[in-house]
Amino acid sequence: MATTSPTANQIRETCATVREHLRAAPDDLTALILCEVLVDLAPTRDPELVAHRDRFCATRADDWREQGRVRGIHRVLFHLADGARGARLDAALVSALEGRAVELSESRPAGVPPGHIDASLVPAVLAADAGFHPDGHLAQVRVDRGAGRQGQLQLGPRPGAGTFFLERKHGEYGSRVEERYRRGCVETTLRSPWHDGDQDQQPAPWTRWVLACLDRLEALAQATPPRRARAARRTGLRGQPRGGASRSRRRR
Repeated sequence: MATTSPTANQIRETCATVREHLRAAPDDLTALILCEVLVDLAPTRDPELVAHRDRFCATRADDWREQGRVRGIHRVLFHLADGARGARLDAALVSALEGRAVELSESRPAGVPPGHIDASLVPAVLAADAGFHPDGHLAQVRVDRGAGRQGQLQLGPRPGAGTFFLERKHGEYGSRVEERYRRGCVETTLRSPWHDGDQDQQPAPWTRWVLACLDRLEALAQATPPRRARAARRTGLRGQPRGGASRSRRRR
């Protein structure tokens, strides 16, 4: 890897940021995980980061991966990997970030089945729309804001299988994305005025796919509040039957 390449420059800058952060907070888990990922990719050896990496590997708790998942560090790493891919940086950097992100996201506490999706992974805005299998594994999340504003994630009773759809309205037109997860791959079908059932299949880590689906449903729910709330805002009423105010005035 040439020391003047965009990838080397990005790694060098990120390492400098991590180094400064660890000087102030030497036990910060996010910085330590980033340090471990980047230290061997750096264009020049950084003794300070190597020392942090070695200390982390020697002293970290057995459940450090689970701690990282609970803190959302996997999301940070996925975001960095997507940014590196979008900037067309070296595949080695993308692979290192993504690999560690997958490792954290698939971690579960002792006794919990691999791939189990519990309520802690569901965004708060979707909590009221979520249903669960008897063992606590997510069964369904549905957002319905009317025609052209619907989405649903359904998971089977065992991790590793599920379906997703999202309908969005774009002006006069609409689109529908359908996804099926099975055998470690996502099968995608896109329907729109410009796509007549175009299909694609890509390998994808299970938990990352579920989280991506939940993120899209969260965005839909936040962008389009429930129909009752929209109607209340239009009338200026909250929790009052339609026409209730006018009937009250007539009685007076």
